[in-house]
Amino acid sequence: MTDSKQSRVLVNVLGIPSLIMLVIFGGPLFAGFVTVVMLLGVRELNILSKNSDSKPLLVLLTISFILLSYIYYYSISMVLELLILLTVLTAIVEVFRRKRTPFNNISVILFGFIWLGVMLGSMILLRNYEAGGYNIGFELTFAMMISVWICDSAAFFFGKKYGRKKILPAVSPNKSWVGSIAGVIAAFGVMLVLYFTDFAFVGYPSANGFFHGWLDLQDILVLALIFGVFGQLGDFAESLLKREARVKDSSSLLRGHGGILDRFDSLAFTTPLLVIYAKHFII
Repeated sequence: MTDSKQSRVLVNVLGIPSLIMLVIFGGPLFAGFVTVVMLLGVRELNILSKNSDSKPLLVLLTISFILLSYIYYYSISMVLELLILLTVLTAIVEVFRRKRTPFNNISVILFGFIWLGVMLGSMILLRNYEAGGYNIGFELTFAMMISVWICDSAAFFFGKKYGRKKILPAVSPNKSWVGSIAGVIAAFGVMLVLYFTDFAFVGYPSANGFFHGWLDLQDILVLALIFGVFGQLGDFAESLLKREARVKDSSSLLRGHGGILDRFDSLAFTTPLLVIYAKHFII
């Protein structure tokens, strides 16, 4: 087994169970983990934007992510205010920095704040989500992560074995229609299994299925669509940025798995969509 494959197996064996435990514990431990992911993503954002000749002052993004994590954890409605303050401060800083690419510098900061902070960081908001006084955030976060992981695995396996016609070769040349369709089917399969089967976790007794009756079949189908389709679109979106930067992975932080953004690109799309859906339909 090559070093890359050994590293990949090690990350799977240790990383996935550890992340599941963090989801189960929730609270400040999970919020802290998401914050670390966001902060590690700042470095990789700089890698992805290198071909634009930008020199963003990333310390502004780092401080903003710490503040945003606090806002999300305590459900304070100040995300828009933080975005406005960051925009104003970044523009003022660029006036005095006198760099050659101020527009690119500002764009990287604001895009990074929305993509990594507002979107991916909303995992903190999702894990703490309550419906009718019950914290269903655990079930929603767990279901999302498992569905996205299995969707990704199914897409990789079936695409590599049976995929011939590529879906978006100009963006991601290795992804095929067969793989993408298999991933969507897998996401639906996971959600249906969770819906119709009783599971029990420590501290989370099961009744009326994994979701305890808070979700109906329509909710299950909508969420499966979000996880299977938009999760893959999140992957494609990051592939587009990597293609422009001419890099295979966002970094080599997770050997065999690429970087933080390579592992969490799908969740950056599925999490905020799930939060929006939950706020309007899971109440």
